[in-house]
Amino acid sequence: MTKNNLELSSSIEELGPWHLVVDVRDGITTQIENQKHTDGRMISQVDGKVVFDQLIGKLYPDGLAGKSFFDNACNCGGYSFWAKEMGADHTFGYDAREHWIRQAEFLRENRAANTENMVFKVADLYDIPKMDLPVYDITWFSGIFYHLPDPVSGLKIAADRTGELFYLNTAILTATEEEIGDGCLYITKEGVDHLMTGVHGMAWFPSGPKVLTRLLNWVGFPEVRILRWTKRVTKDARPSRLRKDVGRISLVAARTPGMLAGIKDAEVEERREHKWR
Repeated sequence: MTKNNLELSSSIEELGPWHLVVDVRDGITTQIENQKHTDGRMISQVDGKVVFDQLIGKLYPDGLAGKSFFDNACNCGGYSFWAKEMGADHTFGYDAREHWIRQAEFLRENRAANTENMVFKVADLYDIPKMDLPVYDITWFSGIFYHLPDPVSGLKIAADRTGELFYLNTAILTATEEEIGDGCLYITKEGVDHLMTGVHGMAWFPSGPKVLTRLLNWVGFPEVRILRWTKRVTKDARPSRLRKDVGRISLVAARTPGMLAGIKDAEVEERREHKWR
């Protein structure tokens, strides 16, 4: 039974917190002010539709009719829904957390837009090889790389199911000293209880675009472009001490050389901060 707008808004509140801002219908979205996790920490909200539409619109100017879309760590399925809006024939999204898949199923059932041939599943990336999945034209790999205990194998699992285009968005951990260079993966521990962490308790942060480009080349994508690259540069009172600062990077990779000819590498955006100890 279709929910009225009051019931819809109430259900959105009950299903919170939400990370992606997605339109549902009649001007109602998943955006909730000052939402918190059960441990009291804030949950950030991201509206990525405009950036998604711009990128896909540039690479697929005729839309995604006949294309398939593979959404890794799909959260509430936002990118899958936006791919469907652009004409994708079928989509498959999975996430290790049941919380996000409940949201995705809710949106699939209640959005005004077409949601046919959309599948969502609670699953871990490392379980994907056990599933009978096809090769997808487009793979979205956003916010998952730096939560993986073995990101190289994880990247290959997703890449092996990609026919044309691979999008990668990840946090990075960049050493400020020039002699360190960009060719590292930094190991770190993380909790497993918060909705915005991984589920394995160990993760790896890449140092920047060079190491990621080499990995993408290795898994079969000869052409790679940097879409956005930001890093925080901290001036420390003790400059001789090794400092690593968190940033963010997004890249797009193609199986076929020439597909990304219209996209230029973005320059690094530095956010400078001072930290005195």
